[in-house]
Amino acid sequence: MADRPIRVLFQYTLGLPYGQASEEERKQAAESALEMARKWKASGVTYVGYFGSLAGPGAPEFAHTTVLEVKDFVQVQEMSDELYHSEWGKYVEKYRLEVGSGWPDLDAFWRSA
Repeated sequence: MADRPIRVLFQYTLGLPYGQASEEERKQAAESALEMARKWKASGVTYVGYFGSLAGPGAPEFAHTTVLEVKDFVQVQEMSDELYHSEWGKYVEKYRLEVGSGWPDLDAFWRSA
């Protein structure tokens, strides 16, 4: 995969604690998420895109999905650790960081279309 960028599908759902949080607690959680995103960005993580959807067939919950590009697998573990220990992480019911790769030829194809 050295010639292909490492991409991470970061999907999460916010749980009951977020739904029951006060406006001030939500504000603190959002600040924590922003701080974490800034740290990731400063370490070289690149934002590729976002989409929101139902979390799965028949699932009533909504999943937030972000695609990120990272420099190595160590960075993925660091991201997971930071999320788990963050203020914002207290409100994330479940999440996953699925590692894959980009395909430069396909990226170029779409850019040229």
